[in-house]
Amino acid sequence: LLNKVTEINGLEILRLLYLYPDKKTEKLLDLFLTNSKIAPYLESPIQHVSEKVLKSMNRTGSYSFFKDLFTKARQVKDLEIRTSLIMGYPGETASDVDEVLRFIEDVKPEKLALFAFSPQEGTKAGELKMDVSKKEAARRVNLVREAHLKVLKDIHLSRIGKIYPAIVDTIEDGVAEVRRFQDAPEIDETVYVPNSTLKIGQIGRVKINSFSEYDMDGSWES
Repeated sequence: LLNKVTEINGLEILRLLYLYPDKKTEKLLDLFLTNSKIAPYLESPIQHVSEKVLKSMNRTGSYSFFKDLFTKARQVKDLEIRTSLIMGYPGETASDVDEVLRFIEDVKPEKLALFAFSPQEGTKAGELKMDVSKKEAARRVNLVREAHLKVLKDIHLSRIGKIYPAIVDTIEDGVAEVRRFQDAPEIDETVYVPNSTLKIGQIGRVKINSFSEYDMDGSWES
């Protein structure tokens, strides 16, 4: 199906979102390697890396499986990874948090969504003993965020001077918001480019010149 979709005339790029981190996605990565119209972007929300916590969440996976999955994804040229983590889940211990921190340093995902666990009525997780306070869950989220920002700084530095395929999303006050094919709309980084003749929807190439905490500044190359 994906190969057929990418045969559509005029289709420049196809982005796949929310791929569950399992064996099916592992096999699907083979298609990323052979089909250049699939965006070099893997969004796969792992939610945690502790097998104990994942089992309580009724999810499969482990530190080693997720690491292997993301390592395979790195075989795709210029691919970037987006994942998500829930901190403060009932039963999560300090060692579980340390495992998450090691994973961030080890795998270095470019994009990371972080959430503090919040019990939802009618769910099995909502019936578990709330042994992690809201304050402590927030502290753990911030701890992981700070660890990821350190990783992200090095990632940003490696982007300086590189040129990426990109699309112009919006233009306002003489500045264009440009999105690389590695960045999904509304949720990921944007590149700010001084606008002269660019048009919304225009596809070309952007060179990265500098960065802030998340977003970047660049120049349009073509």
